[in-house]
Amino acid sequence: MPQRPEVPKVPEVSQTPNAELGYFPTQPELATERATPTIPQPVQPQMPPAGIAGYNLTFTARSIMRSIDEQPARTRKDYANSYIGKKVAWEVALESVESSGGGKAKLSFYPKGTSKYPAILCGVLLSDYPQLSQLGQGTTFWVTGEIANIYRVVTLKFVTLHFPS
Repeated sequence: MPQRPEVPKVPEVSQTPNAELGYFPTQPELATERATPTIPQPVQPQMPPAGIAGYNLTFTARSIMRSIDEQPARTRKDYANSYIGKKVAWEVALESVESSGGGKAKLSFYPKGTSKYPAILCGVLLSDYPQLSQLGQGTTFWVTGEIANIYRVVTLKFVTLHFPS
């Protein structure tokens, strides 16, 4: 008759409280070792591109939307309009590129490292940025421009895209 393979024994687990862990361990390795938590490392930002003197780096699209939302409902529109004309430089992640005819494209992106809010929109000439056809969703780069409109999204005009070298 063939022999059955030997079944490994389940190690005994101590049922005494472990002061270091603060509870009864249920797995042998927890009784002797303490797990080291994994701390996420921050994403290293790219350096702002050269030649952005005069562009505001202190407020972000998200901080603008947050400050608008904190205003009383009756003053939000006027408060949002106070940002129109401000020159900004933001590090963004590409969401989409849509051809809009006449060699132009509509771009949608969001602040790098955020949950796709708020959306940032602009238009560019495809001939100025031939690399747009090769970029995937989530590609990061810098955008400089002037705030043209704010209503749940930020629309920029006079845009320049700055891709890493």
